[in-house]
This record gives sequence, C-alpha cells and structure tokens, in this order.
Amino acid sequence: METKKLFSLGSIQVLQPHLRFLHAARCQLSDVYPLEGFSVLEVLDLSGNTLTSFVQSLPALQKLNLRSNLITQLPEGLCDSIGLLELDLQGLQLKALPQNFSKLSKLEKLNLRGNKLNNVGSLEHLTNLRYLDLTKPGNGISFTLCDLSGLRNITDLRLSGMRLTEIPEDVLTLPSLFYLDLVQNSITTIPSSDVLLSHSVPWRRVNLAFNSLTEFPVSLLYLQGLEQLCVRKNVFELPPSRRVSRSLRRN
Repeated sequence: METKKLFSLGSIQVLQPHLRFLHAARCQLSDVYPLEGFSVLEVLDLSGNTLTSFVQSLPALQKLNLRSNLITQLPEGLCDSIGLLELDLQGLQLKALPQNFSKLSKLEKLNLRGNKLNNVGSLEHLTNLRYLDLTKPGNGISFTLCDLSGLRNITDLRLSGMRLTEIPEDVLTLPSLFYLDLVQNSITTIPSSDVLLSHSVPWRRVNLAFNSLTEFPVSLLYLQGLEQLCVRKNVFELPPSRRVSRSLRRN
C-alpha cells in the first residue's frame, strides 16, 4: 500500500475543539505548528516524518510517538504535558533531554533507543516507569548511566550497546524487573548466585548475546523464575551437565 503524503496540517485547525486521537505516521510532514492549542488531544503518532521540531505543549497528551524524525532537540514545553504515559523518541539523535524532563512523572513507557545522549540523570525520578529502552547506537559516544534503583515498578529494561563491563548493581535491586536486555555490551562475568539470591532477583528473561563472557553464567540458573536465557555470540564452552547439577544441589 502506498504511503499517504499529507505534507501539511494547515487545515486541521477546524478539528481543534474535539480532536482526541491523531495518527499521521509516514506522511512526509515537516511542520506540526498547526497543532498548537489542541487542548484535548490525547494520542498523537507522528513517527516516520521529517519533523525538525515539535510544538511547545499539548496539555492533555497521554501517548506521543515521534520516532524516526529529524528532531535533535525537544522543547522545554513538552514537559508541561504532565499526563504523558507513553513517549517514543527512538532515533531522533537527541544529545540532551529537556531540563525539566523529570516533570513527566506519570510516564510508564519511555523509548530513547538510538539517540546521542551522554547521560539521562533525570530518569531516576520517573518512578512509575514500567518500560525503559536506553539502547545506544554504535556511535562511539561516552555514556554515563544514571542511578536506576528508584525505578521500583520497571518490568522491562533494555541496556543494549552501552559498553557495560558488568551488570550495574542497582539493576540487581529492582523488585519488579522481569526482562533484562544487555545485548552487545562487554560484560565478562555475572554476579555470583549468593549475590543474586540476596537481592531476590526476579528476572524471567535475560538476553546476554554479543558480550564477552568467558564462562557460562551458571549463577543465573539459581533464579527460580528464569524462563529464557540467551547467551549467543559469547566465547565459552557449556559446563559439563554433571558440574551444573552438583552446583545446583548444593544450594
């Protein structure tokens, strides 16, 4: 099906009093300023356009998808959309988040994959997050991971391609974390079973593909809830099944 080309939202003002949902993905839009003042707009999908900027504020907004645009800087006014629950900023080449980003305290889902951020310190205050994707592109930018220990509700955490050499200790303390994606880092070892059990680590799915593990992560087998484990593209031999069985019986 051919993608529809809208090019402009100039005539949309007539819908301002009552428009709540707008899906305008891949329409070659380059300007969304006609959306200023849409006070009841709740869901907005503008992914895959050619936007270089975004409107200052949409006060009723709950879900916003801006992925795959040309935006390099978000307006501070976005942080006034304090009812936002889901925000997709994948592939925008952002170098920084707005100063008041922590005002978006109701956020439950945040996708920052494929940007050029060097830190995300404001995220530690977003305690309602359930999904967070911080996957980095291979662009060589040094990145400082913020303290994640306050994200007590997070269930899905994606830290792929962040040059990690070990699993951050605060990740071990997250009580609701079921899926952990650590693909394409430089992790060489996994915390011992004693450490994992002392934190009551709840992981069900762990992806450690494309790391630098030199031994099979036997300690993960002590996690009673673990359902899926991916360790492909690491350099080690599987331990003899007898050794694993003995180790598990001792605990």
